[in-house]
Amino acid sequence: SVPPFELPFFDPAAKVYLVEKSSPLRIEVVGETSSVAGGKGGAAGPGLPAASGAIENTLPAEIRPLRARPGLRRDVMGTFYRSRGFVGVVAAPPLAFGLTVLVGRVRGRLAQETLRSRRRKLRRLLRRRLGAAEAHMEAGRTAPFYIEIDRVLGEILVARLGQPTGGLSRDELHALLLAKGLTAPLADRTLAELEECDRARFSPASADPAAMRVALERAEDLILQLEKSSNLARAQESTLS
Repeated sequence: SVPPFELPFFDPAAKVYLVEKSSPLRIEVVGETSSVAGGKGGAAGPGLPAASGAIENTLPAEIRPLRARPGLRRDVMGTFYRSRGFVGVVAAPPLAFGLTVLVGRVRGRLAQETLRSRRRKLRRLLRRRLGAAEAHMEAGRTAPFYIEIDRVLGEILVARLGQPTGGLSRDELHALLLAKGLTAPLADRTLAELEECDRARFSPASADPAAMRVALERAEDLILQLEKSSNLARAQESTLS
């Protein structure tokens, strides 16, 4: 006997919940009982498993539900939070920022080292030029002496300005010195010293050792003033960077 089947539903016309119930269904089974299934622990009929009490109605392993979850919604954000990609996305900005800061500091340090190295090399060159000029002065060689003084001034101007000055006229060099931030008195003094070197190389009166000693002292003082010039130092640093 199959028990009645109940179906609750809502009646929109009556606006009430109702329950419909089917009538019990009675099924008559005929034939020998032993031909369908053996008794408890008995032999099974054709195509039936051996009886072991109640027989469960189970699905084979090949027939499974299409989805293990009760709903079709997927928790995308929760899955992403638990993945390795989320760790990479979170860690990437701080790592990139730290790498940028590190690269900036390394570049700044390298620029400073380059600037110090160039300054040391320039000082060695200036000392060598001034030593050669003093040797020419002691030997009474006027033209080589003033040539060395001119070279010393040219070397420090090239190093400070960051560009060659050999092809510039006096007016162009004066304008460049002012544009790089050198004060007008110091720019005038630099050009006057260069012109004095050009004049003294061909002047017989310049062979006086006392005059050469004064010219050497003027050149050393001018070099010191050019090295102390903060404006030219900033121009040199901006050229290197």
